[in-house]
Amino acid sequence: RVHGGNRLMAMPFSQLRQAIDKLKSKLVDDVDKEDAVFLLFELCHNTRRDFYESQMLALKLGAVPLLVRIANDVNTRESMQLLAFRALGQMCFSNEYVSSIVGCDDTLIQKIGSIISDPRVPESVKDEALYPLKNAAGNSWSSHAKLICLVPQVVHTLRSANNKLLMAQCIFFLGVLAYNPETRPALLEAGSLDPLIDLMHMNDADLVPLSAALAVACLVGDESNHPALKPGVRPCVIYQLTRALSAALQEQDFPAGSGTFYSSWKVMMALSNICGHPKNKQQLLDQGILSLIQTALRQGNSRLTAHTLKVLWRLNE
Repeated sequence: RVHGGNRLMAMPFSQLRQAIDKLKSKLVDDVDKEDAVFLLFELCHNTRRDFYESQMLALKLGAVPLLVRIANDVNTRESMQLLAFRALGQMCFSNEYVSSIVGCDDTLIQKIGSIISDPRVPESVKDEALYPLKNAAGNSWSSHAKLICLVPQVVHTLRSANNKLLMAQCIFFLGVLAYNPETRPALLEAGSLDPLIDLMHMNDADLVPLSAALAVACLVGDESNHPALKPGVRPCVIYQLTRALSAALQEQDFPAGSGTFYSSWKVMMALSNICGHPKNKQQLLDQGILSLIQTALRQGNSRLTAHTLKVLWRLNE
């Protein structure tokens, strides 16, 4: 029952139950099951006002193992398999709890690893397959210990892919793992740094250069003489991050017009890893970091404040 008797919310929740009942039934044909997966994807989509409630109800009703089974079944039609990946990705969107479950599912991780490693699989399929684990990694750090096994395959895919959507998924995936100090050594060992630097310098909006810059800042921010941090190479990491922070503090997309929005606290966290060396400090001061710090401290966001104070403290060391 929906608390409060909100019939507008009760209707989609009833549809959600019906969709999951179809996925559980052995009497429903594949066409109806595919329609049920699509409905599950739509009801959990982040454009809906009640998407979080739908995510949690779908989880409670057993949607995750059902979708994983569909994705892993060799007899599943490709169209339904891709819908299962999309539905799992939407269930993870801005949901730490669901992400911690999806991102730690060994069967799903193994299946997606085999897909992105197989040269016979179209890159468009690899893009869809990586989507749920990218979302899971971005929302749940507890999944990183499981997902780290995919780093070599993702780096190889990033180096060899031609599909920009797939490349962007790889950059996002590596970028969120780079935030975590415990997973950075695996990223460096797998050779992720060079392709991330190359893509950052390409500054192609379709290849999320800021996500590449954030990853580079986390991976080599403590190396003051690293080529990626030199101001003569444009757009350098510090230039990218300060411009991105300015946009994030104003809740604007970056690059402008890209439709990609970054959390200000995540950008500030990357900057806190960079600002420990005198050369980097001067670059940050030249880029107006003190004004951005003042703006950040006025916003009242606890995570942003914590990373901002760390930047301020390191600038004054």
